[in-house]
Amino acid sequence: MAGVRITRKEIKRDELATTIGDLRSAVQDHSRSVAIAAGALILLSVAIAGGIWFSRSRETASQVKLAAVYRAAGAPVTEEDTLAGQAAKAYPTRRQKYEDVERLASEVLSAYPSSKSAKWATYYKAVAQKELGNYPEALHTLEPLAADTSDDFLSASSKFMQAQVHEAQGDAAGALEIYASLAATASERFPADMVLMNQARVLEGQGKIDEAREIYRRIMQEYPDSPFTREATERANPAKG
Repeated sequence: MAGVRITRKEIKRDELATTIGDLRSAVQDHSRSVAIAAGALILLSVAIAGGIWFSRSRETASQVKLAAVYRAAGAPVTEEDTLAGQAAKAYPTRRQKYEDVERLASEVLSAYPSSKSAKWATYYKAVAQKELGNYPEALHTLEPLAADTSDDFLSASSKFMQAQVHEAQGDAAGALEIYASLAATASERFPADMVLMNQARVLEGQGKIDEAREIYRRIMQEYPDSPFTREATERANPAKG
């Protein structure tokens, strides 16, 4: 032990033997403990590394599948004569395009339900449902995304799409409620000028011209560099015939 000097003369041979034996046993026990601990640490490290690799490989795979959703959503449609001559895959009809978007998004959700890509796959599934006229299903699909506070941009995008669905099914009041709320609470990452433009357009469609023009002027004042400013200016100050 540290701080204690032991000489051969101070202990008997059998006591020395006992001491050495005890020390050997202690070392062996400690070695076994160290070996077990080291082995456990190695196994844990391998498991963690393997888990990280597996997680990353699945996330990468989910992103590859999600990319297919993006490509389908952005693909041209032959019947609409969009992007004629481009190398991108073209769908014969709009319906076929969005049926494929919904199918591909569902594949991401089925194979990688807990991945980061799954949330955007859910969003595009809702987009496809809207374009296919399945409005109740689209609103149901968007609900958890709109309520998700972990991603402001995705949440705002989902709320905006909810308003679009309400518009598509003829519910102008429902659309206006969401547009107004989104315009007031959307983060800087989401284009508030686009929300305001849609809000004003719906108001104008309802015959609420003064309210619409007030919002058009707001766009002109607060977002002078917006791509909507020119249209907002024209609608706020219509030419007199």
